[in-house]
Amino acid sequence: MNKNSILIGLAAFMLTACKNPKIIQFDVTASGLQNGVFVVKDQGGQTIFGENVKDGKCTVKGQLDAPGFYLLDVIKTGDREHLPFEVYLEPGTYKVSASASELASYPKIETDSKKQQEINDYNTLNNQLGNGIEQETANLNKEFEAKKTTLSKDAQRNLLTKIAQSEDKERNIQFEVLEQFIKKYPTSELAAHFMARRSYDEEPQKYADLFAKLSPAAKSSSDGIELAASLDIALKLQPGKKAPAIAGKTFDGKTFAAITAGKKIFLIDFWRSVNQFSRVNHEKISGIYQDLSARGFQVISVSLDSKQLWWATAVKDDKLPWPQMSDLKGNDSPNRANWDISTIPTYYLVDSDWKIYKKNIGIGQIKLEASQYLDKHP
Repeated sequence: MNKNSILIGLAAFMLTACKNPKIIQFDVTASGLQNGVFVVKDQGGQTIFGENVKDGKCTVKGQLDAPGFYLLDVIKTGDREHLPFEVYLEPGTYKVSASASELASYPKIETDSKKQQEINDYNTLNNQLGNGIEQETANLNKEFEAKKTTLSKDAQRNLLTKIAQSEDKERNIQFEVLEQFIKKYPTSELAAHFMARRSYDEEPQKYADLFAKLSPAAKSSSDGIELAASLDIALKLQPGKKAPAIAGKTFDGKTFAAITAGKKIFLIDFWRSVNQFSRVNHEKISGIYQDLSARGFQVISVSLDSKQLWWATAVKDDKLPWPQMSDLKGNDSPNRANWDISTIPTYYLVDSDWKIYKKNIGIGQIKLEASQYLDKHP
């Protein structure tokens, strides 16, 4: 091959590369960050782009297989204290600006992507209205975990009340952010995506009314279709509503109707044997059970396992004395759909009439709420 042929071939290759419609480039500036890492992962946590940040800068260029939602982060080497940020990526250039002192805050992202611009505005609204409320809630929860064994009962109750108030404030702000975003972007498809990630099950009627204002494109999106179905279920799972039946049987073949007699309030514990949080929380629930069972408190654990041996072994290892139920259908169990179980573990408090008292209650709130109920129903 002669020299001219080589040059022509190289020029053709470079022209093709320049016109590659899948090329994406990140120009990253992280002021004050001497040594760090820039990383982009897919929704499954698989790294697809990454580069070391040196003296506050790095550039990454590569091929993006498909447009969509990804997770982006700029972190200090050895540091991992915050969740990555959701971004919408499509071919083009993304200029990412962050500060070493505020890496936990959503970075400034400049791009021609219209969807990412909407995500930028949504996060700007969240930061403006939130005013640190998410961090406040996180700090209160950390304080409770650190001090709960040394605090008096009254001090525990006061701290748990502060946590509940902070969580309520956070939920109200999340809703206000959505309202303002939808007002600004009435035709946005992303509105359903943002809404699906909020605590809509706490106040489903408010969210159902807001959902009705979404554009047809948002309602017909995959997030919109899933959200509509979830809202329908959530509306049926409000405090005071009749709780769904529990599918399955106990180890000795009893149905749920046969194990509810004579009790005043029930903690329904949705769990799975391979879920470590479930197993750790069983120890905490055991302490609550010992303290309150004589007053009419009962626990019913509902496993979303699919293997009898795994379920039975976990119950034995955790030494659980209360009723255990499962239909061994795993994620296909009607219990998962009927009770709107999206995370494990999930807890409900149900009264003696099998009506929902508290839904999606946090592990730290169970004893307080159950005790207050029993005080009113001696």
